[in-house]
Parts: sequence; C-alpha cells; structure tokens
Amino acid sequence: MRRKPLQAMLEQYARGAERALRAGFDAINVQAAHGWPLARFLSPLYNDRTDQYRAPTRVPTMVVHRIRAVVGPQVPIFFRLCLDEGAPGGLHPVQVRDRIAPQLEDAGVDVLDLTFGAGPIAKD
Repeated sequence: MRRKPLQAMLEQYARGAERALRAGFDAINVQAAHGWPLARFLSPLYNDRTDQYRAPTRVPTMVVHRIRAVVGPQVPIFFRLCLDEGAPGGLHPVQVRDRIAPQLEDAGVDVLDLTFGAGPIAKD
C-alpha cells in the first residue's frame, strides 16, 4: 500500500469515528476480522508484504492511535479480530494473546472482541 492510500485509509477511520460520536454513539468498534482490510494486515496467511507495513500490528495500531486522537480518552474503542483463523499458518490464540493483543491494548484499545475463523478471503 503506497503512503497516500494508507494515509487516506487512516483518515477514513478517523472521520468514521467522528461521525459515530456526532450521531450519539458511546463507543467505537473497529472491524479487523473476516477479510476486512485490517484483517489482511493481521493475518500471516494474507500479509505477504515486504515493506515497512509487514509487521502485523503496524497498520492496525496506526488506526487505533488515529481514532484515539479524535475521540479522546473517555470513549471506549472496541477492536474485533480473529483469535484463530482455523487454517494452517493462520492466526492462532497464542500469537494473538502474546503479541497482537498487548500491542493493540498499548495503542489504546479498551475491548478486544474475539471471533473465530476468517472464512474464504480472495487474495488480490
């Protein structure tokens, strides 16, 4: 992902959080499972990047930081991610528990919403 599209995606998440607050929602939920764009960064099955965004949590934590900057410390951020993709080489609970979850929490996630199985994801 080139820098401009990545920055545009970060801004879309931030604008979405702003709109949710204006609409009266009390929390923000980031979808990063089941083939959504952030799931592709987190998954070892689909993240075959060789650039600076290869680290699975790099872009998701950038999104969380950007949302946190918009919503402030009082608005909870929920983050839905796959605990176990159910496929060889995919995300598994130990990896999520030991590496991914702590980094997301450090970035500002308040609640991890864990799900199972990625389902079929077409590689671009």
